[in-house]
Amino acid sequence: FRFALSEQIRQQVFYAIFVEKVETSIKSNALINALKRLVQKQGHHL
Repeated sequence: FRFALSEQIRQQVFYAIFVEKVETSIKSNALINALKRLVQKQGHHL
């Protein structure tokens, strides 16, 4: 029983870390895209 419990906890921890990494990469991608758009707008003004 204890082994099954620790296995479940390990899966939950792995899943939480995975979700956090995905969210972080999505946020950084959104940030990069926003910066690209800003740079493009700046470029058009020149």
